[in-house]
Amino acid sequence: MKKLLKGLILMMFIALLGSACNGKSDNKKIKDPENFAVYPNSSFEINADLTTLEQYKIYDGNKIVFVYQRQSTVFVNANDYEPTFTEVLIFEIGSELESFEFKDTELNDINCNYSWKILSNSLQKDIVKLKKGIVKGKKLENGNWKITVNIDTGLKVGGYLERQNSRKIHFEKTV
Repeated sequence: MKKLLKGLILMMFIALLGSACNGKSDNKKIKDPENFAVYPNSSFEINADLTTLEQYKIYDGNKIVFVYQRQSTVFVNANDYEPTFTEVLIFEIGSELESFEFKDTELNDINCNYSWKILSNSLQKDIVKLKKGIVKGKKLENGNWKITVNIDTGLKVGGYLERQNSRKIHFEKTV
């Protein structure tokens, strides 16, 4: 009887362990971790309040606003949950432009901002006006935009190794 009881307990433990380690998570996964959007006839303002989740607000205006957003989960350790890391690159251009190129200090002309936040047991957030890099774009015949970004945020974000250098963002996208 003792062997049967021990065997039953062992099988229950293995079943419990197997269900806990099935590789699935109850956490909602981010469906589209990278998003790039264009908002014509708009403008935006940065929310500098570091105690709120909202990083920016887009409203009706006379410019074209471009927003690049990337989300990921950050693994902390085996006993911790996975906080969400979000970074946003946002800028605006005059609605009359068909192409543009802004470099380094000219990034101020397009109100180019970078922000990041980590939502875990507390909110960590930072916002900077960008001053190093290049943002260029061209309106295509079909009305879409081809955008190239190569910037240095100047922020040291991420894990230990990543914090040794400032966060750089480089991409070319059609939106």
